[in-house]
Amino acid sequence: MRRPSERLAQRIAKVSETFRQDPPIYVVFWSEVEGDDLRAETVEQQGNTVQIYASSREQYDHRRAELEQQLSPCRMICIVNVEREE
Repeated sequence: MRRPSERLAQRIAKVSETFRQDPPIYVVFWSEVEGDDLRAETVEQQGNTVQIYASSREQYDHRRAELEQQLSPCRMICIVNVEREE
């Protein structure tokens, strides 16, 4: 029979291996800026957090698709501003 510390060590090793095999997760934020803003169409990354500056949804989608190709394989959680028309 194995000792508890051996079982714990095996579980930790198994979990660590799972994390190494899973693709990284990035959190992507869209900051809407005016078209003449110098930050428009730029991307800032800090660790697994990415900020995309775009003046339209199309511009944001384009930059996000480029980013996804660069970082592949990865998973992304995308946070998009949604404005409601009144």
